[in-house]
Amino acid sequence: MLSELFALIRISTCRNEFQPYYYRTGAGAEIDLIIESSKGILPIEIKFTQKINRRDLRALKDFITERNCPIGWVVHNCERVEWLDDKILAIPATCL
Repeated sequence: MLSELFALIRISTCRNEFQPYYYRTGAGAEIDLIIESSKGILPIEIKFTQKINRRDLRALKDFITERNCPIGWVVHNCERVEWLDDKILAIPATCL
């Protein structure tokens, strides 16, 4: 599932459609995958758990606010797509 996502990223990067990277602050906050294109920035946090707590969302929320992103994703082992916050969407890894 995640291998398909990374394959898509490699293909799109070769076509210069978008640039993937990760984000880490000096304080240790991190976002697993940032996809940036001419259309905007999509931060993606990847978790192997089924339950996400507020602390897991802290870096993602801060990044969304700082960069004025319209949305961020959390890809994890949940069973359905659901909103975790105003701008954070949880997506089951099985949907990828």
